[in-house]
Amino acid sequence: MPLLGCGGSGGGGGTSTSSQNTYTISGTVSGLSGTGLALQNNGSDYLLITGSGSFSFDKPIPSGGVYNVTIDGEPDNPIQLCLVANGSGSANANITSVQVTCTTPVEKALYNFGDAPDGISPQSNLVFDSSGNLYGTTIEGGLYGSGTVFKLTPSQGQWTETVLYSFCSQTPNCTDGGVPHAGLVFDAEGNLYGTASQRGATNGGVVFELMPHSGGSWTESVLHSFGNGTDGSSPYSGVFSTIWVICMERPAAVARACRGARVRAVAPSMSSRRAQTANGQKVWSTIFARRQTVLTAASLSVAWC
Repeated sequence: MPLLGCGGSGGGGGTSTSSQNTYTISGTVSGLSGTGLALQNNGSDYLLITGSGSFSFDKPIPSGGVYNVTIDGEPDNPIQLCLVANGSGSANANITSVQVTCTTPVEKALYNFGDAPDGISPQSNLVFDSSGNLYGTTIEGGLYGSGTVFKLTPSQGQWTETVLYSFCSQTPNCTDGGVPHAGLVFDAEGNLYGTASQRGATNGGVVFELMPHSGGSWTESVLHSFGNGTDGSSPYSGVFSTIWVICMERPAAVARACRGARVRAVAPSMSSRRAQTANGQKVWSTIFARRQTVLTAASLSVAWC
């Protein structure tokens, strides 16, 4: 009957059998005040951590085997961010040096929304431009009470808001849309695109474009009005591909919006032909079935920039 020996920590010998040594993977957690922190080793050995202190995974590692300790679930209540140090390597002894450090982020309000013409109730994610400015939408407020597109500009630790557009400015039926729930996307030339869940020509919401001008003003254009009886209505999600929307309604805008950009995906379609080269760019000729009308590849080229 073989004799089993218990190895020490650090450079200890681990657990041995007549055929192979195995070693434990352990370490310490510090700064943990939330609940729900979970660790994993090599993507399979899971361990729920309930407080700061020492921990050890259940499964030993064969001598010379690799270990890779990662965060499987961040703590919440309060929300914390945890980082692993000394979390990977080869086990030639019991490993005790894995360190998990948790910190609680401190929130700083960049801007507090207020009275008109300011927006109210931002619901969407924000998007950065190349200069570090933030852009987003609000579902209420603005000059006409139907939401805004806004810009936040940083300067010396402070952020200044500018309302780029107030929805429902086109009377009498708010054909420009209103109540934008989703965020925005940029194209290669700095134009913004998004959706508004209400109003529009047929009162089902719109897909819109905002184009900047040299004086700091922005012009809105409605690319599509929902709710005509054959399409959808009330879009709450954003535009995940600018060029997909533009090409459905305005094929001529492809050249302008894609200029200087790299095509990075194939547009979804009924039938896609191989990539062609047009003006130095790859463009996918595509056939779409839309409203039971087939648009030929000659009349519609779709590119994703």
